[in-house]
Amino acid sequence: MKELLEAIPKVARFPLRERAIMTLQLSTPIRPDEVRRLLRRDFRESNRHEKGHVLVRVSKTEAGTDRIVPLDDEAEAAIRAYMGFERPRYAGEDPEEFNDDEPLFLNHEGKGFRYFGWTRRAQNLRRDLAGAGIRDFLQYRSRGYSTKRLQKRGVPLQVIMQVAGWKSEAMPTRYIGNYDEGELKAFPTANLRSLLRA
Repeated sequence: MKELLEAIPKVARFPLRERAIMTLQLSTPIRPDEVRRLLRRDFRESNRHEKGHVLVRVSKTEAGTDRIVPLDDEAEAAIRAYMGFERPRYAGEDPEEFNDDEPLFLNHEGKGFRYFGWTRRAQNLRRDLAGAGIRDFLQYRSRGYSTKRLQKRGVPLQVIMQVAGWKSEAMPTRYIGNYDEGELKAFPTANLRSLLRA
């Protein structure tokens, strides 16, 4: 992940946008098309009372709609940098799916991405990253990566399912897959010593 995010500013035509998108996708189990359809008003910066988050309004499944997805500090900072320094002025005239609302991520013309434009954007990033030596980048893999990362950090399965918009435990299991020997050895234990001291 580190190598990928470090390579983006060197190769991408719109480095702040690409870093914001990829940081968001690598840190949360949001589908790429859900990221494409985020509105500017769906991004909420952290304040004294709450952590920064995005609101996913439109999803592939009913379970995925209108869900709050918390952001880690890196993702929030990347989105803020894009908004403050690289995001073009909004030009409007977007596809009907945006309902005249302002999309969060804009193309170089200041318009929201259509599905094929978003796909082409990811393909171009993949090509540029391959030129920098990162050959195994696929945008859709970020959902599984972030799901596994959340589980390793100890986030309960029910929370992962809610944040990802899944109803069945079969979905995160499919995305997480099996852990290899090295990963299992690095997992935290139940830490009984802290319980026995209580």
